[in-house]
Amino acid sequence: MDRRTLRKRAVKKVSSFLASFHNEEDVLTACGPETAAVNCGEQVENQNQVDQGQIWDSNDESHNDDMGNVTPLDESLCDWAVHFRVPLVALTALLSILRIHHPSLPKNARTLLKTTTSYTIQDLADGTYHYFGILQTFEKSLEQMWSCIPNRHVFRLQLNVDGLPLFKSSSLQFWPILGLLQGVVRKPVVIALFCGNSKPNCLTI
Repeated sequence: MDRRTLRKRAVKKVSSFLASFHNEEDVLTACGPETAAVNCGEQVENQNQVDQGQIWDSNDESHNDDMGNVTPLDESLCDWAVHFRVPLVALTALLSILRIHHPSLPKNARTLLKTTTSYTIQDLADGTYHYFGILQTFEKSLEQMWSCIPNRHVFRLQLNVDGLPLFKSSSLQFWPILGLLQGVVRKPVVIALFCGNSKPNCLTI
């Protein structure tokens, strides 16, 4: 084989080698931007996750701060009821609805308002006596039925007095004065209460 032929073969192999080298470089070059883009995207995504986490934590802290400044529901209801002079019957009805979702609320409006109840007990006819009041006793029933009662309606009050012994070893007994508004309520209520060792002779105040 002469020198010219060897030279051609050598040039061909070198050209082929260089061509393959360029092809690999092109592949690396082509893949380089994609690889960099992917890595950059991951960094951006991670950065976004970190930023969102920081924002979420910040929002949680501010939310907790706001919650710490919120007035409890029972106190807000109490202030609202006093400000607008909400009747006890209406407030108690509202509490029965709210307790479905807020069982910690009290059942009764007096408990919510922390109304103190005091009774005036009088010494009368060899015993003690307390008068609850006719209007105060029937107030709840009248508020519930007021819209159904015609104007200038005449109420008929039925009264009953009967003794109730308290102890077997003592003569101490209760004498409740029961009242019933005919056509308005079905169950009698206590209008007054006397406590003594015998039936009162006279309850004239």
